[in-house]
Order: sequence, then structure tokens, then C-alpha cells
Amino acid sequence: MLPKSGFGEKEKLLKKAKNGDKKAREELIDGNHYMYDWMERKDNWNAVCISGCARAFLMLDIAPERKERLLKYAMQKLENYMIGFGTDSYCSEGISYWYYGFGHFLQLTECIQRYNRKNLFDVFPGAKPAAAFPEKILIVPGCYPAYADTHANVRNPYYLELRDVLLGKRKGFSSQYNLKKNKTLSKILSILFVPVDEKPLDEINPEKNTEYS
Repeated sequence: MLPKSGFGEKEKLLKKAKNGDKKAREELIDGNHYMYDWMERKDNWNAVCISGCARAFLMLDIAPERKERLLKYAMQKLENYMIGFGTDSYCSEGISYWYYGFGHFLQLTECIQRYNRKNLFDVFPGAKPAAAFPEKILIVPGCYPAYADTHANVRNPYYLELRDVLLGKRKGFSSQYNLKKNKTLSKILSILFVPVDEKPLDEINPEKNTEYS
């Protein structure tokens, strides 16, 4: 486990880093500062924050061995998110936060696959069962139980398609996927660099777009 230091020390390091102190920047990048609570949480916060941080440092121009060290630490902490699904892969946060949390996990999976060809579905045994949550909890096409912080008709075909691409269940994204509705850089890059599937997107019943079972 990386050592902890208080908020005061971290603020001093940040100030030094902003003033061009290379040693301070390296210490911050190496993670030798206060450990945020989301690293230990077992909900969507963990996946969202770790995914964002990991994708950011993978883009940094730093030594490969440092990237590997940071990535190893991120994977250790991401295990907490997987533990949150329990033995039955149930998401207690509801379908909305499954899309949010697991969606960021999927984007990180894609990023790491580009970086070192490793697939996080092979790294975390609980990832594949957790990926099937939307189909397991679905009442009828497009309608899910409205518990926790969610509503019944949540839809996010992008994450369902990205999931199936990463699992090898489809060749790529739908040729009719609407870029105007998905302007974030990560989604656009995914669509541009993944082969287009021949299967058209069904906006009304997005579950029909997947072959996952």
C-alpha cells in the first residue's frame, strides 16, 4: 500500500508542482499522498474515479515503469468496485449507476486494451457476470426495476455495444450510431477506431443490439 500523508503536505506538493518543481510533480504522480476514500469504496465512485485517473496517467509522457506501477495500483483498488457486486453480481445502486460505474469500467478496459492488449474481463473474474446485469434485471425491453437512484426506462446503447465489443460478442458499433448524441471524446474515439458492425442500432429496444447471454 502506498504511504499516506495529510492534506497539508499534499497542498504543499501541489504548490511546488505548479511552480515547476519536478520532484514534487513526480511524487504526486507516484501517488505518495493522501489516499482518497473512493479508492476503498465499493460503488460507482470507485470505478468512475479510478477510470478517469488511470486513463489520464496513461496519456502522460512518463517512464513506462512508472505507468506500470501506477496501473498495478489502480487495478488493486478497482477490485473494490468488483467486490461491491457481491457473489450474485447484483448492482444495489440500480441500472442508472450500473451504466455510470460499469460504463467507466468499460472505457478503462478499452483504454488498457489499446495500451497493453490486456482485457480487464480476463483480469477480474467478477466482471463478466456483472456485465450481464442489465439483461438479468430487465422486465421487458427498455424497462428496468426503478429502485435506488434510477428510473424505469434508462437506455444507453453505447455501453451495451462497447461491452459486447470488448467481450468479442460483436465486431463493432452500429453503423447507424448517432454521433450527435455522443459528443464526448472517448465515445467518438471508440467509434472511429473500432470496426463497424453490420447490425443496425435499435433505438427503441437497445437490448436487441447485443448478443450477450
